[in-house]
Amino acid sequence: MRGVVLARDGVKVTDDLPEPELTSDGLLLRVLGVGVCGGDVALVSGRRPAPSYPWLIGHEAACEVLTVGADVTGWAVGDRAVLEPNVVDLTCPACRRGVTSACWHRDSAGVITQPGFLAEQVAFPAEFAHHCPHDARLEDLSFAPSR
Repeated sequence: MRGVVLARDGVKVTDDLPEPELTSDGLLLRVLGVGVCGGDVALVSGRRPAPSYPWLIGHEAACEVLTVGADVTGWAVGDRAVLEPNVVDLTCPACRRGVTSACWHRDSAGVITQPGFLAEQVAFPAEFAHHCPHDARLEDLSFAPSR
């Protein structure tokens, strides 16, 4: 599968990313557009080290649902989604205060702990995907705000 990774010697397009694995609580998604945020810029510029190399970058994404996990309701093949890059526990003190960016158990796609979205397809927890209209512009969806 194709994607864009940060290698030790710069940004590279690769054809050998592993296929994403759908979980029962997730969605398999075709990536339609990816926003570039400050975290991506910090990684590429070297101001922030990647968790490992090569590292799949891309922190915001607009997608189309390809497959729905067995335990997921409310989603159908063909739906459009924006992905919330911070997967949080929603139970820690920071989350209960509404400060999910400070979650004690946060996974952050593309920047801190989880590979990003700049690939042909990604698998992602349905709970952190948000429905969006089919007629919305990809340029807008790629930068949609999260929680």
